[in-house]
Amino acid sequence: MRWGLLLLVLLALGCRGQQLPGAYQELERALQQQDLLALASLAADPGFAGLVAARTLAADPTLSALERAPHALAWARFLEQSRAFEPGFTPRTAWAQAAPLLEAAGMRTEAIEAYTRLLPAPEAVSGLRRLTSGDDLYHRLYAGKAYEALVEVLPEGVRPDLRAPALYRLGRYREAIPAYREWSKTDPKGLYGLGWSLYLSNQQALGIQTLARYDLRESRFAQGAWLQSQGQIPQAIAAYRESTPEGQWRAAGLLEQGGRLREALLVYLQLARPQPASDRSSSPASFRDDAAYRAWVLARQIGAGELERQAYTLLGGGLAVLAGKPLEPKLAPALPPLAQEPSAIPIARALAQHGKTEWARGELRYALLQTSDPSSQLALLRELQALGAYRETIRSARELPPSRAVLEVVYPRAYAEWVEKYAQANGLEPSLLWGLMWQESHFDPQAVSRTGAQGLLQFTRPTWEDVARMLGETSGDRFDPETSIRYGARYLRWLYDRCTFVDEAERWPCAVLAYNGGIGYVRRGIEASGSLKNFLRFQEREEPREFLPSVLEAYAYYHYLY
Repeated sequence: MRWGLLLLVLLALGCRGQQLPGAYQELERALQQQDLLALASLAADPGFAGLVAARTLAADPTLSALERAPHALAWARFLEQSRAFEPGFTPRTAWAQAAPLLEAAGMRTEAIEAYTRLLPAPEAVSGLRRLTSGDDLYHRLYAGKAYEALVEVLPEGVRPDLRAPALYRLGRYREAIPAYREWSKTDPKGLYGLGWSLYLSNQQALGIQTLARYDLRESRFAQGAWLQSQGQIPQAIAAYRESTPEGQWRAAGLLEQGGRLREALLVYLQLARPQPASDRSSSPASFRDDAAYRAWVLARQIGAGELERQAYTLLGGGLAVLAGKPLEPKLAPALPPLAQEPSAIPIARALAQHGKTEWARGELRYALLQTSDPSSQLALLRELQALGAYRETIRSARELPPSRAVLEVVYPRAYAEWVEKYAQANGLEPSLLWGLMWQESHFDPQAVSRTGAQGLLQFTRPTWEDVARMLGETSGDRFDPETSIRYGARYLRWLYDRCTFVDEAERWPCAVLAYNGGIGYVRRGIEASGSLKNFLRFQEREEPREFLPSVLEAYAYYHYLY
């Protein structure tokens, strides 16, 4: 009898140990029993469990629009704010569900918010046209890139400042000209669009004359482009030098191509130097890094020692790594320790132990939205990252002061066992494989690019099948993390083995470039330009030029941190 009682006690304790934490136990019961009253009670309370209940009620067709609409709105707003990368956590899908419910429920302001989020979809345009009008409608359509709809609803002669750029963005340059002319009567900004519309309507000379009347950097850039197209290179250089950072970059390139290397070097140095706070937007960091690297290359080429030292000091980002400059991050002080970890963390751990990983991640995301304390945010991000949410935690951690602990979240050792295994098998540094994966997908195994590349290492189908043939196997799943890492390591090594047309020190950078642009493109470009350094400066594609520095910077951080 005594042993029987003990067994009952142990069973009871075991059952209690199996219970979900907090409101999640009631949520699980209500979902299993389809208890709408219990779900409604949960949805009225704050917390992620309440949001799961709200999501369920919003999708229930037995409820009226008036009952469903507030729940649909709560779920959509949470997804919009949390910016999660996870199937089922897509804000647009939630807004598409919420918008018609809100409209049917008579919640006009909220329905307008929902439809605005869905622009430029036709159903969003129709919804907004039913619910609002005038300037409010026009501004929403323009901001939402619903340009066709905007042109359709705008009365003739009304808001030329919106009609003109809408027509321009639709490529209807001739139609945009009268609207820009009307706008320019009251605002000189209209001259800029008018000049470009004329230029793109085969009225180049008149377009350039018009742009000259709008005496700002953007107009001088356009003048430089036109002069360059006419073969008037000295005049183009002069216009470019007084224009935007891109124009100054072009001016330096033209000077180089004309053999005026020292002049080009001085333009690069000017572009590379940090700008005053009041003028910081005039020289984006991407141009500063590129310009500093090119200044360093030219200074070494012409033997300008002092200018080389200046350029070296200005080197930053991944191109500094290419120049052999050690990474020297400016670390923020360590965040203050927490007296107690956020309450969401033990709840999330318990949920994960019960196999409720989606709920665990949701609990942490909800907690992140409730706190502005950096120490709490870091603790929550670490926990969320431990549950596989790399992409969003990297993005969020980059918004925190860059202490070493924060950088370890920005540059995590994701999939460490597989990375180290397949890096070693292919003679790679794990840091390089991590850096490549960081750039390609931020460790999101479900990542899909606009061109159809998939997985952690963003393989297109033809390249994926090529690597499978190298390995003598049937191609696997591009979304499988281990297979993607295995194929990526093999492919990167294969590219390195074929980068024999550059110096030994440049073979890994060459392989990284080829990973993005293709080995044939990189080989032809380097052979035509004479060196990898010149190829980086004068290649015709923009993406490979940006890809290599990003990978190398991540690689340097992994070396620094681990």
